[in-house]
Amino acid sequence: MSNRKIAKCKGSQGNWLVDVTIDGRTVSLPTAHALFVRVGLDGRLFYDRPVFWTQSERRATQWKKFRAALLKHKRVVITEDDWSTDENGVGKAVRKGYIAIYEVTNIIATNVHGLVFELTNRVAEAYAVSEVP
Repeated sequence: MSNRKIAKCKGSQGNWLVDVTIDGRTVSLPTAHALFVRVGLDGRLFYDRPVFWTQSERRATQWKKFRAALLKHKRVVITEDDWSTDENGVGKAVRKGYIAIYEVTNIIATNVHGLVFELTNRVAEAYAVSEVP
């Protein structure tokens, strides 16, 4: 039997924050797509998504909330997604589920540089509320 904790996650498509319950405590954490997780030459995990976040007012508002939660909690929920492109060639993700909760460090979160951080400690396995074993 694994000692790893289980996190119950409740989110919705299009919402960049997910309500996560670990050990009876619930907090809203930002999501991060597994597609952008990279392994460095030294074996460390990094997230690297070069995106301009203020393309629309809705996205700018989401970005502010996301960035505030990331800097406050220094944790993310890694998501599994199906990817496609819209009529303009812009990538679109449909969330399939949650993989894990990670602590993060070395956060760069700006409209100029996109989103970069190091994933350090895998805190818990993540499941949608309806999927918790």
